[in-house]
Amino acid sequence: LVAHPLACLAQPELYRKVIYIIENSADRIVGVALNAANALFDDVARKAKTTSQRTRGSRARANTPSKDAEFEYCFRGWKGEYNYVGGPVNDQSCPFCIMHDNALFYDKFKASSIVVIDAEKTNADKSVFWTWVTQENYQGVYEALNRITKIVQHKERQRNNNEEQPIEQNSEKAEEVEENASEISGKNSPSDEKVDDAQIVAEHAQASTESQSQTVVAAAAAARATAAAVADAELCADEFYDYVMRDDENNFKFFQKYAYWSPEQLMVEIKNNVWFPARLTDVHEEQQLLNLKCPSIKLLDKKPAASGTVEAAAEVFLSASTKSNADYKKQYNKWMWQAFVKAFGNEFQHLAVFPDLNNEQTKEFYAFMEEFHNSWTIGDESEPFDSDDEEEQDTIW
Repeated sequence: LVAHPLACLAQPELYRKVIYIIENSADRIVGVALNAANALFDDVARKAKTTSQRTRGSRARANTPSKDAEFEYCFRGWKGEYNYVGGPVNDQSCPFCIMHDNALFYDKFKASSIVVIDAEKTNADKSVFWTWVTQENYQGVYEALNRITKIVQHKERQRNNNEEQPIEQNSEKAEEVEENASEISGKNSPSDEKVDDAQIVAEHAQASTESQSQTVVAAAAAARATAAAVADAELCADEFYDYVMRDDENNFKFFQKYAYWSPEQLMVEIKNNVWFPARLTDVHEEQQLLNLKCPSIKLLDKKPAASGTVEAAAEVFLSASTKSNADYKKQYNKWMWQAFVKAFGNEFQHLAVFPDLNNEQTKEFYAFMEEFHNSWTIGDESEPFDSDDEEEQDTIW
């Protein structure tokens, strides 16, 4: 569903949005806005309050799993990415939702998940799933996301180490060449100068101190290496390890809220041109669209998009924007809506470039519409309304 440029002016969550329908049943239609990037995931952990005096109510609120602060830790694994506002419906029993392509994650929470794109029934490379996070499965989802986050970070460390090893080997070879050259030139030949006993004792003491400090540093490094080895062993035993290590993408998109209609309500809105319905015929482009994420500076530096993809088209459009997260978010939301409207062709080409209405313009528009409707309302019912229709003279409007 693609919104009309003048529709949903009073609902920012639906204004100029591209809604993807994830559920279409006899009693309800559910969708999520794809071009509503909200906030960049924070890389810095929130500092815990150290207040000594806490009331019983504050302790209860801190332990309530429905609070947003409880979800921030597992979100931080996707650094540099945005979460999205799926629509205006704020369901207290469903604090957030996840769109992903992890089949193991889907099987684990199958009771609260649906299949958006089935790879077995289509030519898609992988299936795409939607998981509702509820009060019942929250704890399990939270733990699974943390484990997947650790495996993803472990995978990135391995990739970075493999990239650094050739550089270290080249530097070691260069040092060996320099040492050999200095030995040949005689720069490292022993000196014939006499050294007194005091200097020998001082050098021995300094060497002993340096040896002790090196021993402490080596012990600390060994302890860190042991702890890392234990952590890596625990990760290798995790049920998600093989799946995450094999997957190059590990696509997870987090949505706050969603959009909801009854079938009759949506049909009326479509007839009134509030929404333009569309169907994607290429399943590969549909899959790319669902996995597409709003580019940020960190995300672009982390992995540039491959040429010829939807991600590459988004990056080309956003390349002229100033490198700030706010600009990327705004331009990304606008780009996706314009791309879909232009794809309809004909007169929609003009609708795609319809100017945005800011808050002041929206207020003026509503004031005009209110004045227009009030002009058709008779304030005093005792006064007759003049009409050219053939009515009785005593008719009171």
